[in-house]
Amino acid sequence: MFHRFLWVASVAACLLLVVPPPELNSTVPVEDSRWHDDRLQEISVSDGSDLGGYPSIAIDPVSQDLYISYYNAQQQNLMLANRTTPGTGNCGKSLGWYCGIIDSDGMVGPYSSIDVFNNGSNLRIGIAYHDMGNERLKYAQMSASLGLIQPLAGWAIQIIDLGSAGVVAGKYASLKYGQDGRARIAYTEEGSGNGNLRFASQLNAGTGNCGPSNTWQCDTIDVGSNVAYVSLDLDSFDVPAIAYYDRTAQSLRLALGNQSGGNCGPGNTWRCYVIDDNATDDIGKYASLAVSDDLNVPFHIAYLNATTGQLRYAYSRISSPTCGGGLPFHCVDIEAMDANTFTPVQDPAGISIAVDGTSPVIAYTRFGLTTIDLRVARPASSLKLLVGNCGPSGTFGHTWVCSTIERGYEQIMPGSPGMNMGEYTDLALMQNGLAAVVYTGCFTDDSACSLYFSNQLLPLFLPLVRR
Repeated sequence: MFHRFLWVASVAACLLLVVPPPELNSTVPVEDSRWHDDRLQEISVSDGSDLGGYPSIAIDPVSQDLYISYYNAQQQNLMLANRTTPGTGNCGKSLGWYCGIIDSDGMVGPYSSIDVFNNGSNLRIGIAYHDMGNERLKYAQMSASLGLIQPLAGWAIQIIDLGSAGVVAGKYASLKYGQDGRARIAYTEEGSGNGNLRFASQLNAGTGNCGPSNTWQCDTIDVGSNVAYVSLDLDSFDVPAIAYYDRTAQSLRLALGNQSGGNCGPGNTWRCYVIDDNATDDIGKYASLAVSDDLNVPFHIAYLNATTGQLRYAYSRISSPTCGGGLPFHCVDIEAMDANTFTPVQDPAGISIAVDGTSPVIAYTRFGLTTIDLRVARPASSLKLLVGNCGPSGTFGHTWVCSTIERGYEQIMPGSPGMNMGEYTDLALMQNGLAAVVYTGCFTDDSACSLYFSNQLLPLFLPLVRR
């Protein structure tokens, strides 16, 4: 699904020595300059705008075009941004993006989640999101033949789950398309003090139990766990997997669909597992799941241990598991998300994981001493480095590299607030393994927010020639 990207190119007739950058041996956060950033929705201190909340990014698997959904809280609209030829758009640097409204019917757009299906002849873009005014789950879809794409036209808006009196449907929405081009959505249903895990799948008309003309099947997967922070992914056979946070038990859980003899879901056709839990810590907030094609390590989950403030990474591993209730998982700490222990990790914050082959890449919010920064972590081995600056220890030292992509800044003088970066974040990988991140930057006095985008650049390592 993803191609492993080789960071160091060999040079004929040259001896290439790869030496880790000196800052990798330091505890000071690494600044990574190999990224290009763009402010898609620019605001000023005085206009009070609130743009860029709940961003989600998807990449067309064929054309590699970028699409971003987000919430404009000022106008209470669901928005879409797509990258276009510089000078032809209406937002971003050099007008290289086009930003427009997808749904403006009420208070719509929080918890947006976008995905793209492209089978080589037909394109489908879908967005799942919460209708905050009516407390329901909505879905927007645009379908087009290739060559006739108009991303801000031709959208069909559907109400998927109406909820009911006292029941809120559609928070923490997470959308994925299957190989069949049909959408699946994981989300929560909240009411009477509990939050249930729900799953909606797109079907033929009249064959489901929800959505317009019963074109969707909506089922409850986990009842009474007070669910939050839901993340859905599908394997190559379209089998769904959902990582989520159990607020009651304060633990990380994983639900797997299409399971005979299961313990949850309709007719026990799902199996729900506890992945990471202990008697004292609050574990599993901001859960983000990626499913790889590697049958040896299919599941990768990034999440927060709120008690210790550590970003954690769990991956399925048969040998020597260290966590997982019924499934063999290995769980490790990557880095403290709260560098300032007086400012614990709190909403809004974000964690997002993607997998390049079997190698994870994690974007996350880090609460510093005076600012909030956007960081990215990945194994040092994926960068062809022997040693990193974070993560578990190996033979030569730390085995992960954690670097700052966008640093916030402090208030310089009264009336001139500082900026927090990465309060919401979502990450995706291009076919060449390079990462793209969308995130929110907000003034420290919460007067206004902007939508940002950064993409990883191709780093160059010059060969060292010894004669």
